[in-house]
Amino acid sequence: MNLSRIPPVDIAHVDASAIVHKLSALVREVRCVTQLKEEVTRLHAEVNDLRQLLSLRPLVLNNESKFPALSVKSTTDGMASFASLAKALPGDNMAFKSDTKKSTKRRPPVFGASLTNNRVKSVATTRQVDIFVSRLDRNTHEQCLCDCVNEMKGDVKVADVRCTKLKPKFESLYSSFHVSVSVDSADMKRAIKLFMAAES
Repeated sequence: MNLSRIPPVDIAHVDASAIVHKLSALVREVRCVTQLKEEVTRLHAEVNDLRQLLSLRPLVLNNESKFPALSVKSTTDGMASFASLAKALPGDNMAFKSDTKKSTKRRPPVFGASLTNNRVKSVATTRQVDIFVSRLDRNTHEQCLCDCVNEMKGDVKVADVRCTKLKPKFESLYSSFHVSVSVDSADMKRAIKLFMAAES
């Protein structure tokens, strides 16, 4: 071949897009190398930590003869676990804290009422007793049921009585009510037995 017939190639004949493409690829490779460098640094730090743990292992094995309670639990790969190594460090009393800690029993609270002290009063707590009354005369009024509760309460401490008339299925035949009686919490059981009795 006669190479002298090939036309000369100068800077005017260079493809700029190909150079930009290769330059961007080179930038990406440099970034990957930077990430690999960080990973290598992290791996070096982990290797140094493992070497420190392995250097403590003979110390732990020597302490096992003195303190049988500090038995090293081996992991699956044959190395001692980090928790067992930490417990066996000299000057660390973590393994003995569970034995020396005394179990304290909690004292139960005391409930009562003073007959002589009239300056301090406890908070009054009330509970609701809900009663649903139906098949009453259609002319029955709410006040009639409130009066009935006040007559039958006896020694039960009633704080409030609220009566609400409900809409029955057949309004022309009977009426229904919801009676909410607020009583003292101590009288809750007696109030339910009293107001839910058949005689009431």
